[in-house]
Amino acid sequence: VPNGIPATLWYGAFHIGSKLVDTTYMIPHDAWGAELTPNYHEKSRIFLIRSLCMSFGTLVGAVMPVVGKSVGYSNITLGLAIAMLLSTLLLCGLGRERPANALPCPDRERWS
Repeated sequence: VPNGIPATLWYGAFHIGSKLVDTTYMIPHDAWGAELTPNYHEKSRIFLIRSLCMSFGTLVGAVMPVVGKSVGYSNITLGLAIAMLLSTLLLCGLGRERPANALPCPDRERWS
């Protein structure tokens, strides 16, 4: 990108675009844990696990430049892709939704 006005326009467009995408992703992501269960302790556990996973991901990202030089970035990418595929398949295979009769019934008088 050349210097001057084109660089400013490029940065502005991508900055605004990244903030819009981040907002579009983060609002449902942050609300999802609260919608999974009405139980306070289960919500706390869900947010704890989410925070631990985010911290672990940050630590992995921090050491990737060092590990990437010695192992090779393509090997790391392949390993992470396989790990994501296996974890997704595991979640799809073992994850179950609650039956409709086990879901909390909303207080219709309070919310109508």
